[in-house]
Amino acid sequence: MAEVAAPVKGTRPEGAATEADASKKVREMFSGIAPRYDLLNHLLSLQLDRLWRARTASRLQSILDRPDALVLDLCCGT
Repeated sequence: MAEVAAPVKGTRPEGAATEADASKKVREMFSGIAPRYDLLNHLLSLQLDRLWRARTASRLQSILDRPDALVLDLCCGT
């Protein structure tokens, strides 16, 4: 049986009494952010995010063109 660590203060959204409450609050927060995420990313990065995406896609294109290509998307937003 896996050990469950006690919650660390500050890791649960304020007002969330249970893990289910915390999960709901986090989902609501990201749902509210999602529609404006790209716009804010463009503004806050001074449009550099578009360059980063284009460069990444260009550098990975030879891999992505392969029919057996597998890609793992880590920490790339919601």
